[in-house]
Amino acid sequence: MKFSWKVFFTAIVVACVTFSLGGYWLISSVFRTALDKEIAFSREEHKILQRLLATAVSSGTAGNGEVPRGLVEGVIQPLLNNLGQRNLRVRLSSSTPNLSFENANIPTGGKSVAINPQQRAYDLFCDNGRYFIRFISRVELAGHEVRLETYHDITQAYTQRSRQYDIYQRLMLVLVAVNGLVLYALSQWLTRPVARLSRITKAMAGGDLHVRARIKSRDEFGLLAADFNTMADTLEQKIADLEDAVRRQEDFVGAFAHEMKTPLTAIIGYADMLRSREMTPATRFTAANYIFQEGKRMESLSMKLLELMVLRKEDIPLKPVNVVELFQEIVGFILPTLHQEGIKFRANAQAATLMLEKDLAKTLILNLIDNARKAISGPGTIILKGTRAEGEYIITLQDSGKGIPPQALSRITETFYRVDKARSRQQGGTGLGLAICAQIVSLHHGVMAFESKLGVGTTVTLRLPEGGGQ
Repeated sequence: MKFSWKVFFTAIVVACVTFSLGGYWLISSVFRTALDKEIAFSREEHKILQRLLATAVSSGTAGNGEVPRGLVEGVIQPLLNNLGQRNLRVRLSSSTPNLSFENANIPTGGKSVAINPQQRAYDLFCDNGRYFIRFISRVELAGHEVRLETYHDITQAYTQRSRQYDIYQRLMLVLVAVNGLVLYALSQWLTRPVARLSRITKAMAGGDLHVRARIKSRDEFGLLAADFNTMADTLEQKIADLEDAVRRQEDFVGAFAHEMKTPLTAIIGYADMLRSREMTPATRFTAANYIFQEGKRMESLSMKLLELMVLRKEDIPLKPVNVVELFQEIVGFILPTLHQEGIKFRANAQAATLMLEKDLAKTLILNLIDNARKAISGPGTIILKGTRAEGEYIITLQDSGKGIPPQALSRITETFYRVDKARSRQQGGTGLGLAICAQIVSLHHGVMAFESKLGVGTTVTLRLPEGGGQ
């Protein structure tokens, strides 16, 4: 069952039960009040009749105490006329015939009630569809004990209650119909945001990740819509990240297969030449040299992949490292190679001690210098600087190479990604150097950024915390 129908039926049931109990309680209260008034009136009426009857009989009795025939009837009838109760029914019961009286249409119902002298009792009963209040008392008239019964017709009160019940039942039907229409419209209006959210969820399940819920209120449904949009944003971002990860994995597998295919093809080809043909020593040396070079290239590729995998899994220990001494070691290692290629190299570092893994830090800077070397065609310049800043140490490497295209800057740290694939392969590149650099910077809790302009050069900025990221 839909939530809107649950709201509708629940509200209808609650309304019906509430109206029914309230209405019947109200009608019963009104009836009880009217009935209490009738009882009080009948009691007073009985008391008045009792006193007047005693007085009248006492004054009309002969000196010997005998009650003349017809005295009681002659006394009661005028009293009834004076009270204005022509429909009041009276019964006098006595062992003395002249003190017995009963007017017309005395009801025959009612319980048998035994009372003591000076006691007054009443009961309610129905006789032939009419309702009566009967008051009973024992009265002494002319020295004789008489049982006085008065019957007051209260059928009108019961009739009025039945009429009120009928009116209320018809009113209930109207109220239920009107409330049903109002509650149906209200339930549809209240659950409309849920229905819209359901349609949006189905749209997302169908692949439309850009759809969002409109927030039209600040109530619980508005908060639900806002939370749903936040969830949808997060889900869309995660799916985009997964798609990007899949694309990177596909690129990685394709690039790895390509990198392995090229040296393997050369090795297989030259090995087949060596085993199947007669050749001069010079040709044999050339073929063997190609096999050696391609084998070394495969070895380099395997070692760099292994290094990258290890860096991604290990939490390295950091130790204090003097930056000036680190720069001096790097200069002594790389300077001969750069001078051989006609590249000027300058290095300058402000004194500082950083928490580093020294070998990884050297690998990081040497990889960056090697990339800068490959980007320079002919004479050029590479400048390595280290400066202190507030809470961090900044290392910059600037080259005068050909630069990096803007669209490639966001991908240069991906595995196997190379800006110039032909030149990189000729220079022995594998596309893993910057990926390793990014992982080393991450292990040191630092940040690496690239700025480049085509034809001008590239600047790499490393920001390392002076505390080593602790």
